[in-house]
Amino acid sequence: VSVVVASLTAAGVGLNLQAASNVVLAELSWTSAEQTQAIDRVHRIGQELPVTAWRIIAAHTIDARIAELIDSKAGLAARALDGSDEEIVAESNIQLEALSSLLRDAISSGAAEVAPRRVRQTVAASE
Repeated sequence: VSVVVASLTAAGVGLNLQAASNVVLAELSWTSAEQTQAIDRVHRIGQELPVTAWRIIAAHTIDARIAELIDSKAGLAARALDGSDEEIVAESNIQLEALSSLLRDAISSGAAEVAPRRVRQTVAASE
């Protein structure tokens, strides 16, 4: 069995991996587009097998909350392209609250590298 191990950034550009049929994402990005692009390296012209993608996320962690935000943002983008304006405004407010909560949790856990001073000020201003 051949295996390629690469970061999302490296796997997202310049690779044609249509010989593969399984993708495992073990890291997160703040955008679903970066993850989709990495998976699309396997979904290429010439792919003859069904492609399966897995995302590994530990339950009850900041990564799990980030994954929820990523999925919400992807849904929000899809609705924006469909023209559901009123839903978008409501969803944007929910996203801001969720992001603020996520950053407050990071700050309270002492994860200073996750929440620099400028982010702390932004979170405080949104409360």
